[in-house]
Amino acid sequence: MLTEDNLPSYHSEITIRLGRDGAWGAWVHRWTAEEDRHSFVLRAILLARRAVDPVVLEDLRLRNMASGWSPHNWFTPLHTLAYATVQELATRHAHRNTGALCGDRLGERLMTRIAADENLHMLFYRELLADAFQVFPDDAMTALADVLRDFRMPGAAIPGFGSRAARVAAAGIYNPDIHHEHVVAPLLRTLPVLAATELGPVGRQAQERVLGWDIGSHGFRIVLSAEIPALVENHLPRAVRELLSRHGLTTRDVGSWIVHGAGPKVFTAVERAFALPPQALELTRRSVAAKGNLSSVSVLDVLCTAAKAPPPRGTPGLVVAMGPGFAIELALIRW
Repeated sequence: MLTEDNLPSYHSEITIRLGRDGAWGAWVHRWTAEEDRHSFVLRAILLARRAVDPVVLEDLRLRNMASGWSPHNWFTPLHTLAYATVQELATRHAHRNTGALCGDRLGERLMTRIAADENLHMLFYRELLADAFQVFPDDAMTALADVLRDFRMPGAAIPGFGSRAARVAAAGIYNPDIHHEHVVAPLLRTLPVLAATELGPVGRQAQERVLGWDIGSHGFRIVLSAEIPALVENHLPRAVRELLSRHGLTTRDVGSWIVHGAGPKVFTAVERAFALPPQALELTRRSVAAKGNLSSVSVLDVLCTAAKAPPPRGTPGLVVAMGPGFAIELALIRW
């Protein structure tokens, strides 16, 4: 609710960056009105239920609004769209989970309704961002990468936000797992991030940043770690060589590579580690472009595709998957 109270700052920042004329101005005003309604009803039910001290709440509201809010990574209009897309989806899940855990039937209905509004807001921003990917792919990819790599909820400036965020995370309302599974991963599947091919050098670099993760410890800055490719290059070759040597084989004998669709950076690391030609992982790249990162089981999708046009009978194949804590899973097959 305190986050919703800072609407004057949000409205001002959005209009400064995107304008307030025409259809866009009509949208921003309507969005602000709906968010203000959320703040009003949340305060009303908390006070009616005597769930908060009204004096303390008002003091926090004044302090929060007096400090204002300014985005730290809205460098371009596309950054604004990218941030709004991520933030609205995150807020949807936080509100819905709050309702499910509040133990109040009316409160749950209210939070479900607010979450539905937030979802509609997210869809608006997400569709605009998706269109931007078609027209300005490099810029849109860069904006999304910048936002994901240093994402902070707008309430981060609220006094005591760190301890409050920790309690929210511990309660299962919003935490890194929820952010990854229900916000970042769905957006990467829905937006043309994985399948983007018409990218210049800047766009490709941004794509690699989006598809590399590094969990941070500051608030809710969640990004996937960029160390995985280095781990692949350092540890995968030894594991593969040990498996193949037990069967009298080397990597030169492997006729098909069925590799976990973990993203472009990992593909490049595998190709570099074994000096593979780009076409060696073509089926994996196609799987990720069509269906996203399905985790380790993505090898089954790649294997199914490979089986439709298999190499000559008796050709060795290698199935490679990677898991949490950087676990390596290997299977040697013969066609």
